[in-house]
Amino acid sequence: MLKAMDDGVDVISMSLSLPEGMVGSLPTYDPVASAAQQIKDAGIAIVVAMGNDASQSQYADNLYHETLPSELTSIISVGAVANSNFPLIYTATDEFGAEIHYSSVYPITAPPDGLDVYFLTGSSCGSFDWGSIFDDIQTSGNLSTTIIALSVSGNCPLTDIVCCGNTSPPYLFGFYNSSTNPFYKDYEGLLPYRFNNGTTKPYTVIEPDSDIFYSNYVKAGGYTKYKLLFNNSTYINPPMSIGGMVDGYSNWGPLRRTFELKPQIVAPGGHILSTFPESIGSYGVISGTSMATPYIAGCYALVKAQFPHLSVDEILISLQTTARPTAWIWNTSMLATTAQQGAGLVNVYDAITSATHVSLGQLAVTDNNRTSFGLVNFTVQNSGKATQRYNLGHRPAGYVYERVGYLEVNQLPSFGSVEFAEPTFKLRPGETKEIALRLSPPNLAVSIARLPLFSGFIDIVPEKGANLSIPYVGPAYSPYNMDYIFFLAATATSPGLPWLSFPDQSGNSNYNYGFSAVQLSASYAFSLSVQGWTTLLRADIVPANTTLTARVNAVNFTVPADYTYLPSTNELGSTLFGKPSYGNIWIYEGLRQPSSSVYIQGKNLTVTTDSGANITLGSGDYRWVFSVLRWGGNETQPEDYDTYLGPIVRLLD
Repeated sequence: MLKAMDDGVDVISMSLSLPEGMVGSLPTYDPVASAAQQIKDAGIAIVVAMGNDASQSQYADNLYHETLPSELTSIISVGAVANSNFPLIYTATDEFGAEIHYSSVYPITAPPDGLDVYFLTGSSCGSFDWGSIFDDIQTSGNLSTTIIALSVSGNCPLTDIVCCGNTSPPYLFGFYNSSTNPFYKDYEGLLPYRFNNGTTKPYTVIEPDSDIFYSNYVKAGGYTKYKLLFNNSTYINPPMSIGGMVDGYSNWGPLRRTFELKPQIVAPGGHILSTFPESIGSYGVISGTSMATPYIAGCYALVKAQFPHLSVDEILISLQTTARPTAWIWNTSMLATTAQQGAGLVNVYDAITSATHVSLGQLAVTDNNRTSFGLVNFTVQNSGKATQRYNLGHRPAGYVYERVGYLEVNQLPSFGSVEFAEPTFKLRPGETKEIALRLSPPNLAVSIARLPLFSGFIDIVPEKGANLSIPYVGPAYSPYNMDYIFFLAATATSPGLPWLSFPDQSGNSNYNYGFSAVQLSASYAFSLSVQGWTTLLRADIVPANTTLTARVNAVNFTVPADYTYLPSTNELGSTLFGKPSYGNIWIYEGLRQPSSSVYIQGKNLTVTTDSGANITLGSGDYRWVFSVLRWGGNETQPEDYDTYLGPIVRLLD
């Protein structure tokens, strides 16, 4: 990377990554992050493949699948869109005159009388007795002029077949059955060396040709009675059913906590005809974000060539705002979440020719402060030669969430709304206007514990010229005002959450549902679940008659009817949120992920006072206070915590 910078390049294209990415903060010094920032500061763009670890399933948990370095803020991260047309499809005919179309980089060269077909029965997911198969072929035919054919499916694609024992047949055909899965309706692109180091060439056939083949194969009488003829070397480019939409393997973002879009943009990357290092002059039909990345690098270079004075960020903004949002493959009536597609499919022509320029290429929609959410500002400039009237609009996109459950769809048509301060305006040539708007999330479609995100596009539509749009994504809730402490009511069979117990030596939990009297030396256990990002959690012990209030009180809080407060034998030497406290029994400082469980256990209630002294509490009545600092909160402000006030604990001598 640094050598490329020294060589004076304008753009670096990279297809490499460290899997999983960074869950927390980057180390104090990371050489890749440092080099990437240094290169960007020098005015050089680094374009990186987002990665190919997402699942095609609509029921998969795909959020936050970034890799390093694509997740760095100094990097332009690229996702992949399926090619609109499959690059190369050739045509065979059978003795009935039926055309059977097959995928291949090159047409099959065969004798004039064609090739025999030996169809394997049984599931392609299983194993085959290849020795017996080849013995059977050699008994009545010739392996060198025989196509090995089998039925394949999306669950058992041709690329997963284990072929072919110690023998290398020249032709392996996979015939795909019909499927409702959009990813399994198109031809499969297979690398040339996939089987037997390239000795066995793979080909795929899809419906309706698969059905025609099955019918005619049986009608002809099977092996040695049915032939395919390869007298046509002309190729066609049939449209793909998923063409122009984000491919299933393409990793999703956004960045955790900041909601920066990753990928920032997508480009053609699925089923791309590309050079391939098998031998000199070799080609292959390849899929991956590594195919899309050089496409974006080339688009960046075209804009840079036209406008060499523009910065890396300005060129990225131009590419993002002129990109075209794409539909979601599983429900084409809605746009795919921006967490998956970023700004959409690149359109470099509009990026170069647009006479309107916008100051931001993406919006992170979240809290502005404790009481305001979703207020964003950007500027629009008319760089053309004539006055333009502009209309602002909104196109919502998929609503997504974490921990997708069994048969739960991972993108929902639950959409936010937008309020424009001025939805229509005019700009004279060279004039700039600041746009203010407020985005509001929809009602929660899933539990807030699953941290849902809403997304969409803000449209800037001029009277003439290319339409522009700015993608956005953000939490479908206020990160500051959300409930951090997860509450679950107790039942006859469950203590709920949070809970406090005093387990005995026999293994009984002895949960405290409101009042417990235990010996000073009793063991205790406390459990609680935190739903949001935080940097500070603490547990403190206060007198049972405290005037502190909390958002969550002890589950099913009940005390004996004749309860009388028993003062502690210890002095109150600390304060918590301005109220008397005995001190802190547990504290955690540092970044903590959502949906994390806190479990505290020990013997005796030993606290640390404000002066730093450790004191073991004596007999008396106490309550636990658990506090979680809200995201963006100030640890010195009591109102910036979500709090839990536990049941009464009486310690006895």
